[in-house]
Amino acid sequence: ARLLRGWLSESRDRPFSAAERAAHAALRAEGIDGWEGSAVLALAHRTVILDVAFWRERLALEIDGFAYHSSRKSFVQDRLRDAELGAAGWVVLRFSATTVLNEPDRFVSLVRRALESRGRS
Repeated sequence: ARLLRGWLSESRDRPFSAAERAAHAALRAEGIDGWEGSAVLALAHRTVILDVAFWRERLALEIDGFAYHSSRKSFVQDRLRDAELGAAGWVVLRFSATTVLNEPDRFVSLVRRALESRGRS
């Protein structure tokens, strides 16, 4: 029952990968709130799903695994998506899954700094 409760708790923010689950856990462990996992955002020409969205600060976190993001097509699409988000007033921070999994303190520190730069105290 304890294991099931842990899985349910980790899944409440709808992570798509182990690295996203780790990012959510790191944010919660450091008391960083005001975010939504797998957040749906309608842009001018399409709808995107942000791995983590800080709505008030308009900050998006993307957690990229090499297997999914290593093709030329995904590379090009990621840049176009980031440009569309930027044009809509969002800042996108991209993290490798390896960084989130192996350096959670660094991940959290960068997120905190980005939130501060977007007006969060």
